[in-house]
Amino acid sequence: MKVKDVMIKNIVSVSPDDTISQAVSKMKRGNMHQLLVMEGHNFYGLLELKAVVTKDVNPATTKVAGLAINVPTIDINTEIQEVVSLLLGSGLRALPVKENGKVSGIISESDIMRFAKDFVKGLNLNVKELISPAEYVEKGSRIGTVQKIMRDKNVSRIPVVEKGKVIGVVGTMELTKL
Repeated sequence: MKVKDVMIKNIVSVSPDDTISQAVSKMKRGNMHQLLVMEGHNFYGLLELKAVVTKDVNPATTKVAGLAINVPTIDINTEIQEVVSLLLGSGLRALPVKENGKVSGIISESDIMRFAKDFVKGLNLNVKELISPAEYVEKGSRIGTVQKIMRDKNVSRIPVVEKGKVIGVVGTMELTKL
């Protein structure tokens, strides 16, 4: 299977000169965690919601250019396995897709997971075969602790525990409410 079979073609982007608050508004409306940063028709970088919520910036005045990261682009005909390897090896969560030298979409971990769910069903795996240690916070923890875990462990969601039981999850989208 190729990138073109899984990617999102509806490009939602921001300009490097837009403010972080403008970008976060677009992310919230589209329930997106990554945005393409475009300078006209040229790819400038990628803005990740996790970077926004884990940095101490003023979203009303900070420009997108200050938090946009340089990421590789992939061709629309790239095999999905190659994208998975690139995402896993880089810690990135999404990559811009180019067709004939121009950005034509984006592919994220979520897009790949939608594709993979049917494949995984046929593997007959138990959860215990996939489980890994989880980072978590206690109910009374400070938001700064959540931000630090997200940044240091490269995760976007943190379970919240009270008296040894999970009572909820804090994700990057919830942090935008702050």
